[in-house]
Amino acid sequence: MAASTAAGGRLALEVFEPPDGGVPEHALLLALGLRDRGFEVELVGPRDSQVEARASEAGIRLHTLAFRRDYRHPWDDARAGLELRRLVQARRPGIVHCHASKAGAIGRAALAGTGTRTIYTPHCFGFVGEVSRARQLLVSRTERALARLSAKIVCVCEAELAVARGNRIGTPEQLAVLRYGVPEADHQSLADPRLSELRQGGRLFANIARLRTQKRQDVFLEAARVALDRDERARIALIGNGPLAPELRAQAARLGLDRDARFALLPFTPPVERYMSAIDVFVLSSSWEALPISLLEAQAWGVPQIATAVFGTPEIITPQTGRLVAPRDPADLAAAMLELNGDEVDFEAMSEASRARHAERFTLERMLSETASLYEEVLSSPT
Repeated sequence: MAASTAAGGRLALEVFEPPDGGVPEHALLLALGLRDRGFEVELVGPRDSQVEARASEAGIRLHTLAFRRDYRHPWDDARAGLELRRLVQARRPGIVHCHASKAGAIGRAALAGTGTRTIYTPHCFGFVGEVSRARQLLVSRTERALARLSAKIVCVCEAELAVARGNRIGTPEQLAVLRYGVPEADHQSLADPRLSELRQGGRLFANIARLRTQKRQDVFLEAARVALDRDERARIALIGNGPLAPELRAQAARLGLDRDARFALLPFTPPVERYMSAIDVFVLSSSWEALPISLLEAQAWGVPQIATAVFGTPEIITPQTGRLVAPRDPADLAAAMLELNGDEVDFEAMSEASRARHAERFTLERMLSETASLYEEVLSSPT
């Protein structure tokens, strides 16, 4: 493959398939930050990406492919692979960094034999979580096979590294841990007025996430009902969009939450700052995760956290910043919410500890510097 059109082969393509959520946000942060570290960066994603407008405003090129979120459109998947191979042949990047399992599979398979230096970040392997045994076997075997086409496999937490090792994915030389980083809080952001009003009279607990099975907002709603029944000062909100919205609204109605003035179910409209600046405690009720970016954003804002103790979340939350609870356990989640709503909790100390935790481990600058170093290492290695 010929040298990149960028000087010294320093063009990097950040390839992602999910249209929304933490993966495209992460890719956009890399594109914005790596420009100041000597790289030319372009995004490659689906046609309905949530970061398209912001990338355009920042002068970052976004190439759109025929990516589909599900696995029911094999012809579109094949077309996306062909489009990516043609794009790489035209742009000749030094690095192609594939994000999430589907883009990782399509991208690495499509670029086989081109001599492209390919990096893969799974952002939670596709065989992890509440999936069938057949999918576990198929996807884990696919990951092992595709690992041979990867210059590096980047795990976002120690738990993900353990999953890779346990499933014999990649060699020790290929595997690396590079935790997410997020920007510091922007205190100029205006708080969402609906949440500001709801917050009056008590601490506001909010779950902000894509409405899908992984996030188990059904457990959050059950816990919300318990917490509101036991403490009249509690204020609770569920914020998000996604395929489970109708189902969750129906559940909220069955629980009487839609008639409780202390509860709100709201759609999500970027940016996340409008919500983080308006809440007191961030709650994540997922059944599985890698390293949830939303928890890092909460820490950057000094917002204490409650989250299920799954995979990478114990690497984020400490007893000083929040509480870890059992997954799929509404009673345990409600108990943590009630505890943090109590007068005996030093809430200011938890907020300060959260900001300190972000500054110590999860800054954007640290992530960008480590990513740039990884890219330099890959570029200096033979193809």
